[in-house]
Amino acid sequence: MLVLSVGIFVIFVVFQTIYVSLAIFSDKIRKVSGQLSEEKGMSILVPAYNEELVLKNCIDAIDALEYENCETIIINDGSTDDSMVLLNDYLGLEEAELPFQRKLHYKPVKSVYRSTKFKNVWVIDKYNGGKADALNAGIDGANHEMVITIDADSMLDKSSLSYINESFIDERIIAAGGTVHIAQGMKKENGELKLLSRPRVSSDIKYSSICMVFSFRKQRNQKLGQC
Repeated sequence: MLVLSVGIFVIFVVFQTIYVSLAIFSDKIRKVSGQLSEEKGMSILVPAYNEELVLKNCIDAIDALEYENCETIIINDGSTDDSMVLLNDYLGLEEAELPFQRKLHYKPVKSVYRSTKFKNVWVIDKYNGGKADALNAGIDGANHEMVITIDADSMLDKSSLSYINESFIDERIIAAGGTVHIAQGMKKENGELKLLSRPRVSSDIKYSSICMVFSFRKQRNQKLGQC
């Protein structure tokens, strides 16, 4: 009986070692392949309605991304606060154009601007039509095939686009989602988000995370319709 127990224990240890080793090895391969993968062009869409208080943090987080082949399009969806004033002051906006394809339906665009202070940052100023309407305008004007949507009160980890890029190596993948953690209990160090503590509202409510970052191929979305 003792020999049998020892044998089972040894087998368990061996399998656990193999399992952990494979996990570590796979993670290293994933990281290496992500580093070697050619950067696909990505358009980050940020729909914003009365987001004056959070836009600056969002822009700073995007600017810290470790990814070169990308652009940011902030869609001001008819805000009634000073969002456009903030964007103009912080970004140094100048009038510009985007390649709108008119394949999706959305409220009329008033103006398009480009930042003179941040690389590849655009602003679409349009009449209010809701979040989906704003995203349609952003998708229609995006310069790149890969599209990522985030809320204005969200912050991306500096490596997030590299992971998304890796996800779309497989041409069969048409969309992917990401996890957004509650900002409370999070700290940003050198562009990387770190969890310091799990936020608690009460003893009956547990910490959870939700998916509010979505990425997809632009042409597939246009074929299906609109957001």
